[in-house]
Amino acid sequence: MNLTKPEIVNLIKKEKLLITILFIVSVISGSVLIFLFDNILYFSIGFFCYFLAILCLPKINRAKQDIKDVGNLAFKEFNGKVEDIFPENESKEFCKWIIIIRDDKTGKLYEYLLNKKTNLEAGLKVRIKITKNTKIPVQIEET
Repeated sequence: MNLTKPEIVNLIKKEKLLITILFIVSVISGSVLIFLFDNILYFSIGFFCYFLAILCLPKINRAKQDIKDVGNLAFKEFNGKVEDIFPENESKEFCKWIIIIRDDKTGKLYEYLLNKKTNLEAGLKVRIKITKNTKIPVQIEET
């Protein structure tokens, strides 16, 4: 699997858009709950919405940084072993694939979502390149 620069940027922009929408909805709903209702329950829920919006800000900034890093071809790379690969749902033709990779150095398991099926199988040694902050797989190749 090998993604081009425009494909990578589009994936990062989609993630950034989703987080930005969550941020806007959280701010608006929190403001409505806090300023229009006098009940302490509504205030608590509105405060929670603001807290959720605050948690979105670092993710938006990380996505912006990854878009800049793609232009510089700055990716994180590691070697690992494919533990499992399976479809996201029952229809194997038009679905996304989940791949689980164990890092050789740390032994941690990482799970990635691929847009299309690759020729990888469980037990293969692979080298994977991912974006630094959003952890989107850019290139997966056998070693």
